[in-house]
Amino acid sequence: MIGTILKDRNLVLYFTGRFISSLGDNFLLFAQSIAAYLLTDSLAGVGALWIVRGVASLLLIPVGGVLTDRTNRKTIILVTDFISGILSISYIFITQGNHYWLLPLLAFASQSVNRFSSPALNASFKDVSQNTDLEISGSFAAVLGQTAVIIGPVVASIIYFIFNGKTDILFIADGVSFFISFIFMCGVYFGKRTNPESKKIHFYRDMFNGMNYVKENKPLLFLIILLIPIALTGKTFEVLVLGISEMKWGIGTIGGIGIYLSLFALGGIVGSTQIHKWKHLMNRRRFYAVSTMVLGLLFILMGLLDYLWVSLLITFFVGVFSNVTVTMAQIHIQKTVENNYLGRVFSAWTLLAVIGGGVGAYLSGLFYDQFGLRVSLILFGAFIAVPYAICFLIVWLKRI
Repeated sequence: MIGTILKDRNLVLYFTGRFISSLGDNFLLFAQSIAAYLLTDSLAGVGALWIVRGVASLLLIPVGGVLTDRTNRKTIILVTDFISGILSISYIFITQGNHYWLLPLLAFASQSVNRFSSPALNASFKDVSQNTDLEISGSFAAVLGQTAVIIGPVVASIIYFIFNGKTDILFIADGVSFFISFIFMCGVYFGKRTNPESKKIHFYRDMFNGMNYVKENKPLLFLIILLIPIALTGKTFEVLVLGISEMKWGIGTIGGIGIYLSLFALGGIVGSTQIHKWKHLMNRRRFYAVSTMVLGLLFILMGLLDYLWVSLLITFFVGVFSNVTVTMAQIHIQKTVENNYLGRVFSAWTLLAVIGGGVGAYLSGLFYDQFGLRVSLILFGAFIAVPYAICFLIVWLKRI
């Protein structure tokens, strides 16, 4: 797989830029969560930060999707990279006296910019990978993304300790990573694309046409709706991992976070390398339903079995199933959706992911503060797994 990627200069430039910015993103998420946790002394405060990010997403995701389909996607990516770099460095101005308004304001602004870059990146990936099969480039993109998740928190934790708990250096590193990504993306060829529809149809009508396209494509709609529980589990884990680390590791919350997030990403890498073996399942609903149900069951097990080694093992498999499911769905969408609708389709995908993830992040932090870690894990696991388990039971009963 790596040999094939290295032969494609366009992908080498693309992946190098995105990998560097992904490392910075993990620095930013790490620093944001730690800052919110230390300043508010509550996981609900961390969850509330995700709500702020979610509001930004809800307001701008549809707009970002339409712009992706109507304008030059490379221009969107370059502009958003540059602005993101400036915003990331601006986090260094957060203090104990202004955190209650500046932290959510910058989180809102950063997420707003991301809502324009994310659909552009997803929609243009097929054009960037014209000379390489999507199964190969998509799998490699997932592996590279999870590798950044492993390296990012570990390096961020080390830097955090070296600088005596100061997060400013992490915010600066994130800003620099966006500027480096900007340089590499300048050399990427995104292919030629014509879209006469965008010149003739009103902006808002264009937006509704995209929604209608998703609604009428039932298999596509199923995949997008399925992202809600998957996003919920992902954001729930990102919040509860603070509590898991604090309760199960004597080395402290910060060190434990790096270990769990690294295991989660390692599971994602292992799963991504097997995607080519499972590509025949990309268009089968049962595969996505089973994978989502397994994620819920894993959360329940983590809550019921209060052992350190169990939490580590389950974290690894949560990474496997969540990453495989999302990556295969993304590849399937890129292969089957018309190019002129890709931006709006991925916007719908992101919109539902943000809704599910934002609700999950806030409620998981609130449940943790009220009921503790084990109850939170069991409740969310049951919420995800039980509906699918009931559906499979009904199907099984009908067959017999």
